[in-house]
Amino acid sequence: MSLIGWISLEDANTYMSTRVGAYKYWTTGVDKTAALTTAYNQLNACGWFDFPTDISTNMKNAQCEQALFLLIHQEDMDVRLGLQAQGVSAAGIVQETYGKEIEGIPISPHAKQMLEDYEDADKSAFQVKEISRDDDEDVI
Repeated sequence: MSLIGWISLEDANTYMSTRVGAYKYWTTGVDKTAALTTAYNQLNACGWFDFPTDISTNMKNAQCEQALFLLIHQEDMDVRLGLQAQGVSAAGIVQETYGKEIEGIPISPHAKQMLEDYEDADKSAFQVKEISRDDDEDVI
């Protein structure tokens, strides 16, 4: 059983067989190896995560989620990324506007959630800081 990134095709098929809605996109004729390879490459290249050497179940599942995300949205993402590369900030009849905070490689929200333990704090979009407050102190 050879791995495609973090997961084998057999294990990815098992994951997708229990994933609601995946049957519409994870079908015969779809290049599953390409989807899994691209998903793995995107998760590694996006710069948001610092992955350990040992492969976790969440890493495998996130790769599957990103592969499914690509199968569903890749065509639309290519158009949007092309427009963004040309400097377009609003386009089309519905006047879509693209926020700067989501520039770069689009990552599945499900994959992001599964990989939150591996977020590189120095590279994430925002950071949470703990602060203290003195209610008796004047604001000014």
